[in-house]
Amino acid sequence: MENATKNHLLKLGYNSDELLEVKAFYSMKKDAGIKRTRVHVIFKDEPEEKYVYIQREKNREIQQGCSYFNSDTNAFESKYTNKRKHMVEDCTNTLFSM
Repeated sequence: MENATKNHLLKLGYNSDELLEVKAFYSMKKDAGIKRTRVHVIFKDEPEEKYVYIQREKNREIQQGCSYFNSDTNAFESKYTNKRKHMVEDCTNTLFSM
């Protein structure tokens, strides 16, 4: 999953020098059609943010999840915000898995 996510990011135009960490983890929460193994990605220019990447079970497509911790509200959220530099507008709503 880590390699698949790295390859996905490279196809999007990122280079490996922009990535601080790409680390797989297992989510106890089950989203319909999404594998439980997910990946946290931390970008060098935004080291305080963890981005979640998921993989679809059916077509194995890698997508960015919308889940993140909002320090302004002190709560987890699962919606797009332009405050996160690398968040994509078509992120996938998932159960919170940080």
